[in-house]
Amino acid sequence: MAVAGPRAPCPEYACSLLALALLLPGLGCVEPADVAPVDTISSVEVPTVQDPRVDVGSEEILRRNDQIRSHLDGGRADEARSLAEQTLALHVTGSEGLDRLRDTRKLLGAALADLGRAAEAEALLTVALSREDSDHWNCAYQALGVLYSRSTDAEQEHGRPFDATPPPKGDPEANFRAALRYYDASRRPAALAFIERAIALQPVPQFHVVRGFFLLADKRFAEAEEVFRLAAEQVPEDPGAAAGRGHLAIIGREYVDAQAALEPALQRWQGIDVASSTHPGYYDFVHRMICLGLGWLHANQDQHEVAVDYFQRVLASRPYDLLARLGRGNSLMGLGDMDAAEVELRGVLELDPENPYATAELASIGLSRGQLDAAERGFKTALESHRGGYTCPYEGLGMVYLRQGRIQEARTSFEKAIELNPDIEYKKFNGLAEIYLQEGRIDEAERLLEKSIANYPYDSTAARKLQELRSMRATP
Repeated sequence: MAVAGPRAPCPEYACSLLALALLLPGLGCVEPADVAPVDTISSVEVPTVQDPRVDVGSEEILRRNDQIRSHLDGGRADEARSLAEQTLALHVTGSEGLDRLRDTRKLLGAALADLGRAAEAEALLTVALSREDSDHWNCAYQALGVLYSRSTDAEQEHGRPFDATPPPKGDPEANFRAALRYYDASRRPAALAFIERAIALQPVPQFHVVRGFFLLADKRFAEAEEVFRLAAEQVPEDPGAAAGRGHLAIIGREYVDAQAALEPALQRWQGIDVASSTHPGYYDFVHRMICLGLGWLHANQDQHEVAVDYFQRVLASRPYDLLARLGRGNSLMGLGDMDAAEVELRGVLELDPENPYATAELASIGLSRGQLDAAERGFKTALESHRGGYTCPYEGLGMVYLRQGRIQEARTSFEKAIELNPDIEYKKFNGLAEIYLQEGRIDEAERLLEKSIANYPYDSTAARKLQELRSMRATP
């Protein structure tokens, strides 16, 4: 199955009034493609409503945008479209006026989406995603979220009961959509069954890529790697297989390889006509996986400001995405903004009251504030909620007990955290090393600190302790 083709590149210069209206500061290129590629949206007529030599002030653009919003709110999409197109044809100069024209473009995209002109709406909105102005790409992501929700039934509106209606057994598209729907609802076994049925009926590469991500979620890494390899061979220009390989590289802490896979995948995604593709839900899913991957990639390298940006890209169109909210909360903690992180993580618990990861992160915030009793309760609650147990609550309990002087309990907790997964986290190694140093077990403490640094080389505590340890050893 062929991937939807890329849009035509923007010309280096164009002298129409429309291009002048769309000029964005600092881009070095006048882009009529910001509204629509000329060869794909020839039906959009932009009337010239005044002498182009007369400038229109920013207040007039603001007034018109308010009118466009009023039309949209009142269900008058065609009037909104007409006024937006007329406004974009005006001759506007000055940064404030041009800035408000960006809002006009977003409103035009929303109007076109309301009118069912999905390809034209996407052509307008997707360009905004590459702009450096975060306010504007955020608005564009929100609008694209609406667009995708109209293109596929994979999204479930928050608060509605889950639609558990099984798809017809002989319909590959229905099974594909059901797989995404069940995956979003954390019903992974059923999601995997539906995507495998879809593949049996119609073995297209896109279905295989989705199955690869489902296998990743089940920690079947070798199988996922083979799925992504075969998909990349079949459709090398598709961003999905590259995104999957990027996730595998993150799992293996091969961050250079992850970045080399994920960043080009995002660029390819931005060149896809999603709304006119056969599987718009697939590209929505892939975009989410790319941005989550880039968020985790940067967070794991202590680049939390960049990570927050990528998590926010997911949240702009999927405000109830638990993975993105957890990632954003974690990175806000990494930035030291505990208050904002707490708000984000409590938002996760509003959506999923027994979520063990948010519970453990909130306990970590309590620990950072010296609220040891509350932190202990939070870590224990996280362990009760997570049936299999995982490393973070045990590490947190070890830190609580160490501060309270409960050394044996701290030792047991750190050792359990390391046993569960020795290849992630670092404080458990630092804490156990501190206990070993107190006991004179210098060589064992040194190995623990080296492992801490190998897991997370950005923590200064382990490096400082290791230097002190070696200095002590070198002192006669």
